[in-house]
Amino acid sequence: MGWVDLYRGILFCDVLSGGDHPTLVGVPLPLPRRLVDRGAEVEGCPKANRGIAVLDGCLRMVELEVHGEILPTRDPETGHLDREIKNWELYMYTNSKITGAWEDWQLVHRVEASQINIDQAIHDSLLQPGLLRDKMQDGKERKLHNLLTSQPALSLDGEGVVYLLTKAKFMQRQAWVLAVDVKGNKILGLAEFGTDTYLGLSLAYCPSRISSYMDAWTSPDN
Repeated sequence: MGWVDLYRGILFCDVLSGGDHPTLVGVPLPLPRRLVDRGAEVEGCPKANRGIAVLDGCLRMVELEVHGEILPTRDPETGHLDREIKNWELYMYTNSKITGAWEDWQLVHRVEASQINIDQAIHDSLLQPGLLRDKMQDGKERKLHNLLTSQPALSLDGEGVVYLLTKAKFMQRQAWVLAVDVKGNKILGLAEFGTDTYLGLSLAYCPSRISSYMDAWTSPDN
């Protein structure tokens, strides 16, 4: 059993160790990239930028670092201040020792959105709902690295895959989930995801293995 503070660390409690006093072990998490790289202040809910999971006895953490700024103009659709996203990055860490030392964490993958490979089929899927825009559309080009992304979630079924909630605009009702192969540096898929209840960057979903027990070809009537 454990309690997680995504900015600071994890407190594990071994309730199966026996005896009257369960063992407590503290495991620190890697420092936020914005603090390490730029000395920037860390604030807000960490769930928008960090995700963690245990896979095959190994702790895995992913961090999303978004580079952008809030503009003084307001979007006519949402009524909120415009966000200009210039790029975003994903950092993936692993910890197989879990001894409580900072050195246990290893940065194993880093991918930059502007360098992610997108095949033609995925590109067309991103163009259709308006996530991406060619220069021919009002002369305003929007690429993958310009999308507003948040809530990185590690896949529980495969190593190296991260799911991201993505939107074209802040507080937009329409949203999609991107599957990013961090190891292969490519987009695996895209699915529409309703966010009427969570318009901002707060938690909108939790990872689950339920899909492993479902037959994709089985309808509710069968």
